[in-house]
Amino acid sequence: MKSRLLPLLALAPLLHAAEPESNPPPVEAPPAEVIPPTEVTPPAEVTPPAEATPPAEVTPPAEEPLSPDPAEAPAPRIDPATGEPTLDDPQAPDPTAGDLLPAPEESSDEMTLDFGDSDELVIEFELPDGTTADAPATETEAESTTESTDGWEFSLGGKASAELQWFPESARDPRQDDANASLALEPELRWRNKSKGLSFAFTPFGRLDAADGERTHADLREFSLRKEFDHSDLLAGVSKVFWGAMEAVHWVDVINQSDLIENIDGEAKLGQPMVNYNLFSDYGRFSFFVLPGFRERTFPGPDGRLRIHPWIDADRPAYESSSGKSHVDFAIRWSKSFGDVDLGVSYFHGTSREPTYFPALANNGGEVILRPYYEIIDQLGIDATWNMDDWLFKSEFMARGGQGDGAFFRAAAGFEYTFHGIYGSGVDVGVIAEYLYDSQGNNVINPFENDLAYGARVTFNDIRDTTLLITAVTDTRDASTFFNLEATMRFGENWVVAAQARAFLGIPADDFPLNGYRRDHYVQLGIEYHF
Repeated sequence: MKSRLLPLLALAPLLHAAEPESNPPPVEAPPAEVIPPTEVTPPAEVTPPAEATPPAEVTPPAEEPLSPDPAEAPAPRIDPATGEPTLDDPQAPDPTAGDLLPAPEESSDEMTLDFGDSDELVIEFELPDGTTADAPATETEAESTTESTDGWEFSLGGKASAELQWFPESARDPRQDDANASLALEPELRWRNKSKGLSFAFTPFGRLDAADGERTHADLREFSLRKEFDHSDLLAGVSKVFWGAMEAVHWVDVINQSDLIENIDGEAKLGQPMVNYNLFSDYGRFSFFVLPGFRERTFPGPDGRLRIHPWIDADRPAYESSSGKSHVDFAIRWSKSFGDVDLGVSYFHGTSREPTYFPALANNGGEVILRPYYEIIDQLGIDATWNMDDWLFKSEFMARGGQGDGAFFRAAAGFEYTFHGIYGSGVDVGVIAEYLYDSQGNNVINPFENDLAYGARVTFNDIRDTTLLITAVTDTRDASTFFNLEATMRFGENWVVAAQARAFLGIPADDFPLNGYRRDHYVQLGIEYHF
């Protein structure tokens, strides 16, 4: 870095060199009459005293025109490392002499003098990397969550949360409560070594629920080691992968299992054991997955709200494959950006993440329950987005074979348009509209067979990062509607308040499985501490 000092300080070394030690030699004019810097000519043409040689060419004090007679002064002692007089040299200027400021301490920083084209004398010198002239050098800023040892960077983050749920209508099953409370913890630990291209992620998750024993659970969201190469990377362990483009559904997202006891929208995912190799090229990104070990879907227990009737016994699954949950699945995906268009094509072979169900008797023998049945499927998926100014067009297509009576497909398409700075404010409003279609018609696996999804996303762009999402999905056949509202607001550096409300309106009594939610409208309030 280079710094610019005041003209008076820049002349200090010259005045020290010119100050006599005892009997100064006669000069034609006292120092007070030295021509000011405004009259100094370029260094190559300066003559003493008004034409004094530029500072960069000043010879040792013994040869200075204004210094004592060389014959009367001892030979200077020269520092062999720098070629300059040492500090104890009798001919070196006395840094304490006169009223001038002390000369800077000896440093290895490079210093040069520059007259330039202005009337100021400027000293420029190189400072050590990371140092500015306005502030002293400090140690590298170290956050409380980051440490470095032998090239490894460690970070600790995550969140702890508490939530309350209230259901205004009485439950269909007397075992279910009208209110609930729970606590959750999800720390995130990460190590990274940039020089070796290695990174490690560890994200456990746990929830303690007051009402539903099935919702009290723990999971390993991430536990993986990644190695980066020049044009590829390799990951092994437990991780999460997301594919998709739509707001209401994610039909092509087939790698990770949904954690339905966390949220019925399927956004929460269980960690999936995998080996994932990604190749980056001019032709796009090629991702290959080997998925050993199947994760069964989670469902609320008999005491939990937001469940279908009869309830699903997640502890009694059945599999098409004789290998059960040990079946090894495979997937491949290609993705590439074409300007404002992002395109992805995927293929999956393995155990379906969406089970079908068949009735059975509970272990006590007196109650009918549903058992999940996991089949081997082949699935082709395509997702695309096109970002055009304030418009975002998006679509998903999925074709699946091996599940149910035969092959079927699902398709979704829609857009999001954003109004920026509503009425001159900083508020942005994005309008959402999507159409959802399933060739199977009304079915147990997917309730959105011929539906319209619509809503708005409001971003306030304030210091509290306030956001609001309002969406609804309406069945075009019977006008039944699923309504959703989500809001978040930050307080301070670490606290976030989150609110959610959901309602199931006009659902026919025979519309299985959504009829199980007819009385499960609820309001949820949560507080999160991010660290």
